[in-house]
Amino acid sequence: MSDQSKTILRRILAKQLLMSAALHTAFFVVPSLFYTATASVLEEIIITARKREESLQDVPVSIQVYSGDAVQEQGIVDMESMAPSIPNFSYSQAVGASDVLVMRGLGTVGSGPHMEQAVGQVFNGYFTTRSRLGRAALFDVAQIEVLRGPQGPIIGKNTSLGAINITSKKPTEETEVIVSGGWDFEASEGYEAQAVISGSLTENIRARIAANVKDKDGWMKNRPTNDVHRSKEDLAGRLIVKWDLTDNVTAELLYQRTDFDQEGKPRELDWCGDPAAAAAQSPGLDCRLNAVNNSLAALADGTEVGEIFTLESDLSGLTLQWKFEDFTVSSLTGYTEYEMLDRFDSDFSPGGPRVISNRELYDQFSQEFRWVSTGIDVLDYIVGASYFSSDMTFTQDFDNHTDRRRHELAKVDSKSYSAFGQLDWHVSETWSLTLGLRYTSEEREALKDQWQNNYGTMVRNDTLCGDESDGLTSCFDRPLADDIDEHAISWNTSLQWEYSSQSMLYIGAATGFKSSGFNIRQNVETPVTQGRFVFDEEESLNIEVGGKHDILDGTLRLNWSLYNTTIDGLQLSSNDPDTITQAVVNGDASALGLEFEMIWTVSEVFALGLHGAVSDVEYDEFLAPCYEGQIAANGCNIDVNEDLVADLQNAAGETPPFAPDSTLVLTADYLWRLGASTELAASVKTYYVDEQMLSVDNDPRGLEDSYIKWDASLTLSDPEGRWKLALVGRNLGDELVRTWSEGTSSFDNAGGARYAFINETRAVALRGQYRF
Repeated sequence: MSDQSKTILRRILAKQLLMSAALHTAFFVVPSLFYTATASVLEEIIITARKREESLQDVPVSIQVYSGDAVQEQGIVDMESMAPSIPNFSYSQAVGASDVLVMRGLGTVGSGPHMEQAVGQVFNGYFTTRSRLGRAALFDVAQIEVLRGPQGPIIGKNTSLGAINITSKKPTEETEVIVSGGWDFEASEGYEAQAVISGSLTENIRARIAANVKDKDGWMKNRPTNDVHRSKEDLAGRLIVKWDLTDNVTAELLYQRTDFDQEGKPRELDWCGDPAAAAAQSPGLDCRLNAVNNSLAALADGTEVGEIFTLESDLSGLTLQWKFEDFTVSSLTGYTEYEMLDRFDSDFSPGGPRVISNRELYDQFSQEFRWVSTGIDVLDYIVGASYFSSDMTFTQDFDNHTDRRRHELAKVDSKSYSAFGQLDWHVSETWSLTLGLRYTSEEREALKDQWQNNYGTMVRNDTLCGDESDGLTSCFDRPLADDIDEHAISWNTSLQWEYSSQSMLYIGAATGFKSSGFNIRQNVETPVTQGRFVFDEEESLNIEVGGKHDILDGTLRLNWSLYNTTIDGLQLSSNDPDTITQAVVNGDASALGLEFEMIWTVSEVFALGLHGAVSDVEYDEFLAPCYEGQIAANGCNIDVNEDLVADLQNAAGETPPFAPDSTLVLTADYLWRLGASTELAASVKTYYVDEQMLSVDNDPRGLEDSYIKWDASLTLSDPEGRWKLALVGRNLGDELVRTWSEGTSSFDNAGGARYAFINETRAVALRGQYRF
């Protein structure tokens, strides 16, 4: 690192430390001026992400926790709609076969099935590598835990930047029947209904069954059909059976089924080089961000095939627990499979004929054994071993001309073995030291083939094969094939000082690992700009200082963390709009920032919350693709192919996508008691997000301005929670916010174009719940 870089780093660190001190002072001093003895004590929050029940305030990791009941009351249905509530986290859709999860401004950005996210997802203890399973409905959920920073030593693979841990509600001893639902009046008009039945089947067996159904329109107008995009007809169900086999042995069986059937994508062209020429090619096209879509997935003969997204998934799991006096032994056996179809219009016009159909078949098996101490001894430990295997088959059919269909076939098989452990040494009543370690061995193999079919059919026709360098017409003489055999060690350590019964400080470091992968959207092997079939592994290091404090007699909670994350080999993917292929590149990046969370029960009926983050994120090294129209004067000056044509730009020092300098969420809740049997609760939530880049190629047209959104709700209920009726509003200011930006070659004759995905517009819903 140069002296200049070190000076800049010191200045940034000093600024963040000063901000941390200012916030620390504000949160401690200002609330104390208004503190009253009638304020309610905050409840203890128990988390399970680190494979042991722990108090949130005792864990030396930056974690934000959300109640499942609160998520349901706000009408939040999946991680995408929940993401705005989580500072320093972003969840966005992309065209292809991956969604994008970003933590602390860093993440695996890019579409396509080759991308496995660096922010892992865990449901009831079972890990998945596929991002689109994050679209699963958040129904009958007990708790959602967001862990920031590498979690590799304990949670495992593909958590080099963080993890989302979701826990469903479990079977109850007493019988309970809950019905709930809602009707959306604006934006996603339609209904959602849910039913839950839980209770004992016998003296030793309890069960819980839950079902959720949605039938909603979308929020983006489609001009050719005069319909709306992003409509949903989704169905999800879950069964959990818990059986006390003996006094100290329990078995928990889980089965969950998800069926998604969605129409249209919330995306539109938001920029054209020559809007008049684009409108001439696609009548009615306006090239403006206005929640109006001009796409119609149709073949050349006018046959409308529709823009659809379907996902059918099954999750099965068996958890066995043997409880002994000083430790618990657990076995988790999981199996997941899904089938996905994603078909969409590629040229943003009502007449076709460019239609893409992505299909993915995936299954995974996991087995984990762990031995966990009680958590109350001088030396506490977690020891375990795990096995993970997955198989994926991906196909893409691209009807790119009136005489041909490009067919791609790819397969990826993976196996992973690991052993892990963590030791917590409680040196004294106030000091604790933690050391964790995981060894991982991963084996992967893949192949990719490509040929041409007759247009709109599955009939192979080798006479249609063209030049190898032409991604639209090329065929492979033989499949691309390779394998990966890697070994990695991830570790974590922290020192914790509980200087009072309600406050602690910690300093820690942790590493994460994500294995190499295969670019199965690769078109040809040779050009450097296409990348390589095998791209490199990703490694991260996070150093963190933080504190967790319950003060003012437990009515004010302040948690904060100051972090510095560096990542080597950051896996990024960009689309080549001319050939409809992907280039995967590794880069280096770093993030320095401060996160904070304050929850204050001002009185028994009034509570405030403040959650936020400030950060400075940049590429340390990254050769990015040039954007449409970029010239040498603007940085497009690297000719890697030596063909006298610049292909790449040096993005070192630039800010990666989805990395705003600051985010802030402010909440306020007030309760009126309307007699002995009725309560009225009001809730207001405001989000602020600073400007951020949405595109891997750093196109200035992909820069999203800062914005403010606000939600509000009024809930009428009885004090015992037997019934409730709520009026819920989201994005009440009707802000039109982009969540993804990318170039397209569909309007080259109009000087190029870019499209964007957008978030839901203003939504208003009436929701209710009744417990029998």
